[in-house]
Amino acid sequence: MTNSEVQEPTLTNFVNELTSLIAQKPLTLNVVRNITLTLQLYAEHYVNEIVLEQVKESAKKEVKEHLTFPQKLRILKNLNCLDDNTERVLSTLNSIRDLLIHNLMINVKEFNVKLEGVKFGFKYNWRITGEAKPKMDKEIDLVKIYEEHKSRITKYDQLNVSSAVVIGLLHYHLMKLRGKEPNEIIDVEPIIREGKFDFVELRAWGKIIAED
Repeated sequence: MTNSEVQEPTLTNFVNELTSLIAQKPLTLNVVRNITLTLQLYAEHYVNEIVLEQVKESAKKEVKEHLTFPQKLRILKNLNCLDDNTERVLSTLNSIRDLLIHNLMINVKEFNVKLEGVKFGFKYNWRITGEAKPKMDKEIDLVKIYEEHKSRITKYDQLNVSSAVVIGLLHYHLMKLRGKEPNEIIDVEPIIREGKFDFVELRAWGKIIAED
């Protein structure tokens, strides 16, 4: 494969890939690993690309080979691409990923301890403008969604949804850094069936101006 054949990932493909994994039942350890590794892979892609946009060509190899993921997250926080809430989400994702790839057998209690007490909720805004239909101006309040449906949304569910949203926001920042108009964002919609909460749906929308 030549460089000209490498295509930038899209949020639509990411959401399709992730929701396909999340829909797999039962939720075995192998499925959990696949979900977490997919999230981490996309997160690292956007984190790396944003950091690399900020450094000179001579420093890119150093960044790729020697900076850890937590170090890169701190850089993004200093660049205002992440705040305390969104950095916490990706830091926790990275911690869960480390647990899953370094241990063949996982202690469920140890897994849950890493998620206990972690606040995954945050708010963000996005707008569809221009030729897109329907036009939208929307605030996503993950704090409210998680609180209202806490009996059905586990901490691991929250980690997955929040990580996906942060990846969408990083995509937005990367496009802006490259001087391109951001054309996708990730939306979150609680699905209610017969008056009862069923699940949280992730959607990728196009022609977006995001405000995080």
